[in-house]
Amino acid sequence: MPHSHSREEEGFYVLSGELTVRADGQTIRARAGAFVNLPVGSVHSFKNESMAPATMLITVAPSGFEKFLEEFGTVLSDEESGPIPVSPAEIARLLAAAPKYGIEIKHPA
Repeated sequence: MPHSHSREEEGFYVLSGELTVRADGQTIRARAGAFVNLPVGSVHSFKNESMAPATMLITVAPSGFEKFLEEFGTVLSDEESGPIPVSPAEIARLLAAAPKYGIEIKHPA
């Protein structure tokens, strides 16, 4: 979901696979070994649009963003379980928490 951060910059280092990063009107296909840095205020989103798994390391500076993730996220029991469907309740928690952390969610038209 497109969003922007008013407090921190965010970086994505792709460890494996390929991710599509959309930022400020540009589309970047980031493959393993790529690093994409997004400055404060950048409207961005990312997605694995391939059929293969992808992993990435996300960096955020300064700290504090982790509190946002803790507030609405769900901890998986193990990494083998894979992604779980997102529920309407989880989306509601995300939308409620985002403004407290300076995150603006850009709703699709």
